[in-house]
Amino acid sequence: MPELYSQWVVGFSGVLYAMMVVEAHCRRQPVTLFWNVKVPSNVYPFVSMVITQILFRRTSFFGHASGELSVGV
Repeated sequence: MPELYSQWVVGFSGVLYAMMVVEAHCRRQPVTLFWNVKVPSNVYPFVSMVITQILFRRTSFFGHASGELSVGV
């Protein structure tokens, strides 16, 4: 099983972030985060990715970013 440690994958969270970008593109209203902080819908997926990276250090930043950027291609 050591060969599995050298493989790279994009998990389902990348797909969820891609869906978040599509939903943010369709929504024109600001999104309310915790503590009643309002964020414009076009930057919400990126703010969510940064918050996820800060709270959970071992998450795949590139996996989430590739999910977000794949929608724009």
